[in-house]
Amino acid sequence: MMQRERSSLEYEGDIDTLKFWLGLKQKLVGITQENIPADMRKRKLAVEQQRAETAILGMSLSDDDVKTAMREVRELVAFVQQEDWRTKEIISSPNVSRRRFVKLLAGVGAGAAFGYLYGNEKEGAGDRPGTPEKPYDYESIPSLEKYLKNVYGFIGVYYSGYTNAGFTCAPLNEADKLCSLQGIADQVSVYPPDFFSQLGIRNLYVSGKLLNEKGDEVLGRIWEPHVFIKGTQRYSDLRETVAHEVDHAVTYAVMKKDKALDTEWSTYTRDREYIGDNFIRLKKRPQAFAGRYGKSNRGDDMATVGESLMTCDPEFLALLKDDLKLAGKAVLTLQKYRRLSPHFTDEFLQDLLDGKVKFAYWLKKH
Repeated sequence: MMQRERSSLEYEGDIDTLKFWLGLKQKLVGITQENIPADMRKRKLAVEQQRAETAILGMSLSDDDVKTAMREVRELVAFVQQEDWRTKEIISSPNVSRRRFVKLLAGVGAGAAFGYLYGNEKEGAGDRPGTPEKPYDYESIPSLEKYLKNVYGFIGVYYSGYTNAGFTCAPLNEADKLCSLQGIADQVSVYPPDFFSQLGIRNLYVSGKLLNEKGDEVLGRIWEPHVFIKGTQRYSDLRETVAHEVDHAVTYAVMKKDKALDTEWSTYTRDREYIGDNFIRLKKRPQAFAGRYGKSNRGDDMATVGESLMTCDPEFLALLKDDLKLAGKAVLTLQKYRRLSPHFTDEFLQDLLDGKVKFAYWLKKH
């Protein structure tokens, strides 16, 4: 695995246009969830449609793009009028409908997640979370270590060096420990408490620098029973790295029991489509992949999708409506996690998409 890069996704169009579309989806979905008479709901949807069309006319678009945008608004309004946007019955089993899953993520999920990223004045907005409730102190290194050990079963949390067969883990500076642990603990909190022991991950090494056997710097590695994370990353990168490495472990655990995942994945990308280290030459994200790095090999293809889903990456969610192969991979990823744990339920998925899965989330569930 071992080496990974931060996803580098590119939008077609500027950020304001994307915010417009995702904001519109969120407004329309919100109307469908209101407990109001059907005729009133229809009128409110018509008002939002008119506002959207007016906004489109004010954008710097060609005549053809205006026509396309108007058509898409009409189609979106018609769609939310006929669909049940509540997720209780949309994803009810591992045999999830790809079409309905795509619509859920591209509509409700992307809108909700995008709101958290771009300035909702709620706890969780922005790049850092709010301070969670006790019993674990989010601002204390000993308390965060205790949380990882007592709740998630880690035997040890280490910051010292480690060397094995050419792989080198450099010590982490004291000044970097708290921020590193906060990012790691927040992503670990996405998973059920028994999940890491089930995967055989018992020791966490937080390093100042990680070097693989070739001497290349990497961001993380799973080496059962250890997980190594470079601790000097930004908060969002820390979460992505944890999610990426955990997904490698999940894939390995599932494949030990059932090789069907590999066959199912190959329906979207065959072995010959991977290009190894040449992924670095790609200018942008290729179709059917969560990021350029996924194009290197199947293992990192799976891990970049798992990383994007389990961090609720709004860029990734926004892609699922039109990139059906990528959406199919997202469905397989959800099924993969459900094969290991019954806790990845519809309720959990909705909470994840809504930005509610935070530090100590599972403590409140028990």
